[in-house]
Amino acid sequence: TKIADDVLYDKVNRFVAELDNLGNVIVVWAHQVYKVGIDRADIWAVRYDVVNGWDKARAIEPGIEGRSENKSESAWPKIAFDSAGNAIVVWQQDQDTRNGRIWSNRYTVNVGWGEATPITRNDFDQNFPRIVMTAAGNAFVAWTQRSGIGVSVYTPAEGWCAPERIHAYSRGYCEGAPGITADAGGIVTVAWHNDGLIGVKTYIPGKGWGTATTLTRDANSQSPQLAITSNGIVHVIWKQGGRETNIAYFWTSHLLTKRKKL
Repeated sequence: TKIADDVLYDKVNRFVAELDNLGNVIVVWAHQVYKVGIDRADIWAVRYDVVNGWDKARAIEPGIEGRSENKSESAWPKIAFDSAGNAIVVWQQDQDTRNGRIWSNRYTVNVGWGEATPITRNDFDQNFPRIVMTAAGNAFVAWTQRSGIGVSVYTPAEGWCAPERIHAYSRGYCEGAPGITADAGGIVTVAWHNDGLIGVKTYIPGKGWGTATTLTRDANSQSPQLAITSNGIVHVIWKQGGRETNIAYFWTSHLLTKRKKL
């Protein structure tokens, strides 16, 4: 079954599909807009309901029409669900960033999509947003930026809070996507790599962000990924290059969030 047209062929890796606890699915992608005088890529979505099937694909971001040398090009969307099936999509605005670089839209069960909203209001070269949602419906988004790792927290009552930098890079620019995960109690862990070192920081509800911990001393470590068990053990997995060869190795470390090691 074809569910969408005009997906950008050269950005086919910039789509994502996720499902909730009931088996409903949301697919999100960068969608090329074909109109005279308009050069942009918007974020579109289509949802599958286990009862009613696929709905109609639609734009969940209005896009910014190209003016002078500015071209709107949104990309790299990510999705997270809460336990009720509500979802939040985040993405980065690659070019016309006058209204901020990280954006979001929320899907509410039995209501539909809301209005696209910028999470960041200033352009610090924010890239590669990653998002998790807790069972209570709170969302945490983390991204890399020119000066380090930025985060923002969403609550259903207050929306997105002001962005916060939780790690300052020792040197200027971002280095790939951060990893992020949350346990059933709302404890959130973020991991990143900076100058080849893997760092992590944990958020504990009611206490905020803890102290950053460096997991490696090898300057060839990168691309951290996170996985969490039902009893709150966070596994951090990363790629680490050999010092004198082109061979890469996978390494791992784990954090016991229930014991508040960070």
